[in-house]
Amino acid sequence: AATRALFLTDSAGTLVAATHADVRYAHADESWWRHAYQNGVGQPHLGNIAFDERLGVYVFHLSVPVMDSIRYRAIGVLHRVFDAKEYLGPSLFPIRFGNTGHVMLIDSNGVVMLCPILPTGVKLADADLVVQVTPLNSGWVKAPTDGHGGDSTSIIGYSALPGTSRLTRQSTGATWHTFVWQASEELFAPTR
Repeated sequence: AATRALFLTDSAGTLVAATHADVRYAHADESWWRHAYQNGVGQPHLGNIAFDERLGVYVFHLSVPVMDSIRYRAIGVLHRVFDAKEYLGPSLFPIRFGNTGHVMLIDSNGVVMLCPILPTGVKLADADLVVQVTPLNSGWVKAPTDGHGGDSTSIIGYSALPGTSRLTRQSTGATWHTFVWQASEELFAPTR
Protein backbone atom coordinates (compact mmCIF):
# COMPACT_ATOMS: atom_id res chain seq x y z
CA ALA A 1 0.00 0.00 0.00
CA ALA A 2 2.94 2.35 0.54
CA THR A 3 4.14 2.09 -3.06
CA ARG A 4 2.60 4.88 -5.11
CA ALA A 5 4.64 4.31 -8.27
CA LEU A 6 7.08 1.71 -9.53
CA PHE A 7 8.63 1.99 -12.96
CA LEU A 8 11.68 1.24 -15.06
CA THR A 9 13.52 3.50 -17.50
CA ASP A 10 16.20 2.74 -20.05
CA SER A 11 19.63 4.38 -20.37
CA ALA A 12 18.06 7.45 -22.00
CA GLY A 13 15.54 7.96 -19.19
CA THR A 14 12.66 6.71 -21.33
CA LEU A 15 9.89 4.72 -19.68
CA VAL A 16 10.14 0.96 -20.31
CA ALA A 17 7.57 -0.46 -17.88
CA ALA A 18 5.33 0.79 -15.06
CA THR A 19 2.85 -0.62 -12.58
CA HIS A 20 0.23 1.90 -13.70
CA ALA A 21 -0.48 4.22 -16.62
CA ASP A 22 -0.07 7.57 -14.83
CA VAL A 23 3.72 7.82 -15.28
CA ARG A 24 5.51 10.32 -17.51
CA TYR A 25 7.36 8.96 -20.55
CA ALA A 26 10.70 10.86 -20.24
CA HIS A 27 12.75 11.15 -17.03
CA ALA A 28 16.33 12.02 -18.08
CA ASP A 29 15.82 15.60 -16.86
CA GLU A 30 14.81 14.48 -13.33
CA SER A 31 17.49 14.91 -10.65
CA TRP A 32 16.75 11.46 -9.16
CA TRP A 33 17.31 9.87 -12.57
CA ARG A 34 20.59 11.73 -13.17
CA HIS A 35 21.87 10.80 -9.68
CA ALA A 36 20.94 7.12 -10.04
CA TYR A 37 22.20 6.76 -13.62
CA GLN A 38 25.46 8.68 -12.90
CA ASN A 39 26.51 8.84 -16.57
CA GLY A 40 26.32 5.07 -16.77
CA VAL A 41 28.29 4.38 -13.59
CA GLY A 42 25.16 3.88 -11.47
CA GLN A 43 24.53 4.88 -7.85
CA PRO A 44 21.50 4.27 -5.59
CA HIS A 45 19.56 7.45 -4.80
CA LEU A 46 17.25 7.94 -1.80
CA GLY A 47 15.28 11.17 -1.96
CA ASN A 48 14.10 13.47 0.80
CA ILE A 49 10.47 13.74 1.81
CA ALA A 50 8.56 16.07 -0.50
CA PHE A 51 4.90 16.78 -1.24
CA ASP A 52 3.78 15.23 -4.52
CA GLU A 53 1.06 17.43 -6.01
CA ARG A 54 -0.14 14.73 -8.39
CA LEU A 55 -0.51 12.11 -5.64
CA GLY A 56 -1.60 14.56 -2.94
CA VAL A 57 0.69 13.04 -0.26
CA TYR A 58 4.22 13.38 1.08
CA VAL A 59 6.50 10.89 -0.61
CA PHE A 60 10.11 9.82 -0.80
CA HIS A 61 11.68 7.74 -3.51
CA LEU A 62 14.35 5.14 -4.02
CA SER A 63 16.05 4.93 -7.39
CA VAL A 64 18.54 2.19 -8.19
CA PRO A 65 20.55 1.66 -11.34
CA VAL A 66 19.94 -1.45 -13.39
CA MET A 67 23.37 -2.73 -14.40
CA ASP A 68 24.37 -4.79 -17.41
CA SER A 69 25.15 -8.50 -16.97
CA ILE A 70 28.77 -7.87 -15.95
CA ARG A 71 27.83 -4.90 -13.69
CA TYR A 72 30.00 -2.61 -15.81
CA ARG A 73 27.47 -0.05 -17.02
CA ALA A 74 24.01 1.17 -16.00
CA ILE A 75 21.42 0.29 -18.63
CA GLY A 76 18.47 1.87 -16.84
CA VAL A 77 16.97 2.97 -13.54
CA LEU A 78 14.31 1.34 -11.37
CA HIS A 79 12.35 4.05 -9.53
CA ARG A 80 9.94 3.49 -6.63
CA VAL A 81 7.88 6.21 -4.98
CA PHE A 82 6.67 5.59 -1.40
CA ASP A 83 3.90 7.28 0.57
CA ALA A 84 6.01 8.47 3.53
CA LYS A 85 3.36 8.01 6.20
CA GLU A 86 2.26 4.59 4.92
CA TYR A 87 5.82 3.30 4.67
CA LEU A 88 7.45 4.82 7.77
CA GLY A 89 4.43 5.03 10.09
CA PRO A 90 4.23 1.36 11.08
CA SER A 91 7.85 1.52 12.28
CA LEU A 92 7.59 4.72 14.33
CA PHE A 93 4.01 5.30 15.46
CA PRO A 94 3.82 2.25 17.79
CA ILE A 95 6.81 3.57 19.78
CA ARG A 96 5.13 5.37 22.67
CA PHE A 97 6.04 5.87 26.32
CA GLY A 98 3.82 7.49 28.92
CA ASN A 99 1.05 9.69 27.57
CA THR A 100 3.17 12.04 25.47
CA GLY A 101 6.48 10.28 24.73
CA HIS A 102 7.11 9.40 21.10
CA VAL A 103 9.70 9.19 18.35
CA MET A 104 9.75 11.28 15.22
CA LEU A 105 11.91 11.22 12.12
CA ILE A 106 13.50 14.44 10.84
CA ASP A 107 16.16 15.26 8.31
CA SER A 108 19.25 17.38 8.96
CA ASN A 109 17.43 20.43 7.56
CA GLY A 110 14.86 20.12 10.36
CA VAL A 111 12.06 18.91 8.09
CA VAL A 112 9.66 16.57 9.87
CA MET A 113 9.39 13.36 7.93
CA LEU A 114 7.09 11.62 10.38
CA CYS A 115 5.65 12.56 13.78
CA PRO A 116 2.39 11.68 15.55
CA ILE A 117 1.95 15.37 16.52
CA LEU A 118 3.49 17.51 13.77
CA PRO A 119 2.47 17.23 10.13
CA THR A 120 4.90 15.74 7.64
CA GLY A 121 6.81 18.38 5.69
CA VAL A 122 6.77 21.10 8.34
CA LYS A 123 10.18 22.49 9.33
CA LEU A 124 11.10 22.75 13.01
CA ALA A 125 10.96 26.44 13.93
CA ASP A 126 13.98 26.44 16.26
CA ALA A 127 17.08 26.36 14.00
CA ASP A 128 19.38 26.05 17.05
CA LEU A 129 17.49 22.94 18.17
CA VAL A 130 17.90 21.38 14.71
CA VAL A 131 21.68 21.80 14.98
CA GLN A 132 21.68 20.26 18.47
CA VAL A 133 19.70 17.14 17.50
CA THR A 134 21.18 16.33 14.08
CA PRO A 135 24.84 15.46 14.69
CA LEU A 136 26.06 12.13 13.34
CA ASN A 137 26.26 10.64 16.84
CA SER A 138 23.56 9.78 19.39
CA GLY A 139 22.87 11.57 22.64
CA TRP A 140 20.63 13.70 24.80
CA VAL A 141 20.31 17.46 24.92
CA LYS A 142 18.62 19.89 27.30
CA ALA A 143 16.81 22.24 24.96
CA PRO A 144 14.96 25.51 25.59
CA THR A 145 12.11 24.35 23.31
CA ASP A 146 10.34 21.08 22.68
CA GLY A 147 10.53 20.97 18.89
CA HIS A 148 6.73 20.88 18.70
CA GLY A 149 6.03 24.60 19.00
CA GLY A 150 6.23 24.81 22.81
CA ASP A 151 8.80 26.85 24.71
CA SER A 152 9.23 24.65 27.76
CA THR A 153 12.63 23.21 28.62
CA SER A 154 12.93 19.69 27.27
CA ILE A 155 15.31 16.78 27.36
CA ILE A 156 15.48 15.38 23.86
CA GLY A 157 17.10 12.16 22.73
CA TYR A 158 18.46 12.00 19.21
CA SER A 159 20.24 9.60 16.93
CA ALA A 160 21.35 9.62 13.33
CA LEU A 161 20.36 6.70 11.14
CA PRO A 162 23.87 5.88 9.89
CA GLY A 163 23.05 3.33 7.19
CA THR A 164 20.26 5.39 5.67
CA SER A 165 22.15 8.64 6.14
CA ARG A 166 25.16 7.43 4.13
CA LEU A 167 22.85 7.02 1.16
CA THR A 168 20.80 10.19 1.73
CA ARG A 169 23.93 12.31 2.23
CA GLN A 170 25.28 11.11 -1.14
CA SER A 171 21.90 11.57 -2.79
CA THR A 172 20.63 14.86 -1.37
CA GLY A 173 23.18 16.19 1.11
CA ALA A 174 20.75 15.65 4.03
CA THR A 175 20.91 13.00 6.75
CA TRP A 176 18.00 11.31 8.59
CA HIS A 177 17.64 11.37 12.39
CA THR A 178 15.34 10.09 15.10
CA PHE A 179 14.13 12.56 17.70
CA VAL A 180 12.68 11.28 21.00
CA TRP A 181 10.51 13.62 23.05
CA GLN A 182 8.25 13.48 26.09
CA ALA A 183 6.41 16.39 27.74
CA SER A 184 8.48 17.90 30.57
CA GLU A 185 5.61 17.64 33.06
CA GLU A 186 5.39 13.92 32.46
CA LEU A 187 9.14 13.36 32.22
CA PHE A 188 9.94 15.10 35.51
CA ALA A 189 6.83 13.98 37.46
CA PRO A 190 8.58 11.02 39.17
CA THR A 191 11.34 13.26 40.58
CA ARG A 192 8.78 15.67 41.99
